[in-house]
Amino acid sequence: MSPAAGPAVELADTASRTARDHADVVDLDGGLAGEFATYGLGRRVPGVRVDREPDGRWTVRLRLVAKYGRPLPDIGDEVRARVGDALATEHLDAVVQVHVADIAPREGPTT
Repeated sequence: MSPAAGPAVELADTASRTARDHADVVDLDGGLAGEFATYGLGRRVPGVRVDREPDGRWTVRLRLVAKYGRPLPDIGDEVRARVGDALATEHLDAVVQVHVADIAPREGPTT
């Protein structure tokens, strides 16, 4: 296991928890074969990929499933800001990128 595996999983946990707390996020998406995840410490965090860049900074990428109804760029911007703030609170400097991978169907009648 790389020395960065522990911090990467911690970053992924914080990002996952914060993104899921957003009212318009239904879930995080791990990709077609579940390959979009962060691995380490004997587990995986799906829907979040954390990488250490050559300059030492972290990049946190999230794949969201959003609720139907609001503009997707607004949801992405809000999640990006919240995750960035949560990481900064833990004194972690990271670039946060958000991709809306899917939209959950509207609940209730569609007529």
